[in-house]
Amino acid sequence: MASQLTSYFSFYLDSFQILNTLSNHDDTDYVSFTLQVKSTDGSEVIWPWANPQTQTRSMGNLNNGTYSVGLSFGPVPVAPNQVVVMNYLIVNSGHNPPSDVETTLEKAGNAAATYAGTAVGTAIGTVIFPGLGSLIGSALGALAGWLTGVVFGSLFADCDGPVAAEQEVFSYSGLLTDTTEGRTFSQSTTHTANDCNTSDYIVSWHMVREPNVRTFQALTSSAVVTPDLITEVLVLGHNGNLWLEHAPFGKVPPVRQQVDSTVLTFQGLNDGSGNIYVLGTDGNLWLEKPPFGKIPPARQFVDGNVKAFQALDSSNVFVLGRNGDLWFEQAPFPPSGIPTNRQQVVGYTGVLAFHALDAANVLVLDPNRYLYMIEAPFAQNLGQQVDEDVLAFQPLIDESGNIYVLGTNGNLWLEQPPFGKGLPARQQVDETVQAFWALFYGGVLVLGNNGNLWLEQPPFGKAPPARQQVDETVWAFQGLDGTTQTTPVVLVLGTNGNLWLEQSPFGKVPPTRQQIDTTVE
Repeated sequence: MASQLTSYFSFYLDSFQILNTLSNHDDTDYVSFTLQVKSTDGSEVIWPWANPQTQTRSMGNLNNGTYSVGLSFGPVPVAPNQVVVMNYLIVNSGHNPPSDVETTLEKAGNAAATYAGTAVGTAIGTVIFPGLGSLIGSALGALAGWLTGVVFGSLFADCDGPVAAEQEVFSYSGLLTDTTEGRTFSQSTTHTANDCNTSDYIVSWHMVREPNVRTFQALTSSAVVTPDLITEVLVLGHNGNLWLEHAPFGKVPPVRQQVDSTVLTFQGLNDGSGNIYVLGTDGNLWLEKPPFGKIPPARQFVDGNVKAFQALDSSNVFVLGRNGDLWFEQAPFPPSGIPTNRQQVVGYTGVLAFHALDAANVLVLDPNRYLYMIEAPFAQNLGQQVDEDVLAFQPLIDESGNIYVLGTNGNLWLEQPPFGKGLPARQQVDETVQAFWALFYGGVLVLGNNGNLWLEQPPFGKAPPARQQVDETVWAFQGLDGTTQTTPVVLVLGTNGNLWLEQSPFGKVPPTRQQIDTTVE
């Protein structure tokens, strides 16, 4: 159970700049990014952060220049008397199978985090690897020998070797100080390695504190969405309490009933039932039913050990297990244990993300960030590749089959079928994008890396397209539009934690709006 003082943070490994390569020409670079939360007093660390979490990426053959990495963790819950251990490793390895390098990097990142102490700034290198020195801050010198000899063995040949390594330990109080008043904490660290040549890499990363409102969803099923039709909003607070909040908005907090506590995420159904799928921090997924106000409400167990889910209705739900396996599950659901009425989406282990179009079609992002479209029967069909180096994606809710795809380099594309035959036909929508929301009529809400939110209009192909600014200093948002309108209503969560219902006309910042909530307890 999360502490009442738990705060949420996100950590981003942004990019690295090569000033001089280690090899005579190109470096063949691989990156790992690891994060773990540790307790100093025995307090509970919320799953999965008690164990090291590592992401890897093959960057290819690189010469001097700046390269986007695009790996991140968050939101990560951190309570008082807990610390966050973060590390990254970059190696040049042009003589080994990529899968071997990435597997070894994952083990190395996990090992460095596991052995880290909980004291900020402790010279843990002398404890773990005698004679290597500190592993806090720029740790390339300390880790180079260990990576080369102890962990990698004969992995490095010729001019191959580590080119960057850093490990940081953040206290709860330090995290709050570094991210006070919505500030982004950024750091760039220079690493120099000596082998065949002297390499120089500058690695940039940043962290932010999540707003007190963790996530939200407006409930509406109207063909035309106007502000007066937004009468119910689900709001999940930073402490895991989920609320159903009611119009009229403008007074904070509005009239509301608590749905549940210790909630990780949720999805309300827009079918008039009032039902809400709720995923607890313990990994149990429930279908919860009104009336609300008593905790827990009337509810039906769906599945356990759940990492993520997407419900189609009260009887059909896609479930991603904590082991990375994806399942399509159907009612009747069991009172406990493993559902019997389910089909596995085979061929994909370690699924990063997915989006079901319906019960027979699902988009799946695999661990290598390849995006696939898979059709039922799921046990037999491995699907068609849509794109690669994908960060996020969302299909249009129409019959076109078009998909918005955000690349790891921040470029947003509108891609058209047929898929499975190399790079599909596509038009660039925008660049330096961190998030987006596809709208019914073909437009898209785009959040830039600078926190500015835009309503962008087709035709696409020139970045940026025709657009109007919706707001600034935006953390998260939800577009609300019916099937017959071309201007959405937008729920906007600011970086200061305030949640607003905003409406057109857009172009003046801020637009006409009503405040829904702020610090949610």
